[in-house]
Amino acid sequence: MEAIGIGRDPPEASFGGEFRYDACVVVPDRFRPPAGVGVQLLPPLEVVAASHDGIRDLLVCTYVRLVVEWARQGDGRALRRLPYYERFRRFPHVLDPYEVHAELHVQLERPLLGPSRVVRGW
Repeated sequence: MEAIGIGRDPPEASFGGEFRYDACVVVPDRFRPPAGVGVQLLPPLEVVAASHDGIRDLLVCTYVRLVVEWARQGDGRALRRLPYYERFRRFPHVLDPYEVHAELHVQLERPLLGPSRVVRGW
């Protein structure tokens, strides 16, 4: 089962303790949540992405690398600071903290019409 994290505060806020973050699980279209469980539908997104394979606490370093590389080599469009998205290949909380495999996504400012797409990944 695939997990998605939606960061509502900057990634570096995780160093200070509390931060806003929606922990999500991808479900089939036919899923009907029980009482008290919410469902979020993500709109089409145009994102810049980077893969992270390694220590969970270093996810923020991958974000920094992504932002710096986009500033150097991107197409001139600005990145949206928030929200950002983390797509985990497995539930992150059951993984060894040294064996996290995720794809990090940061949205581009310009709105997208049509299906989601990744512009560039590092």
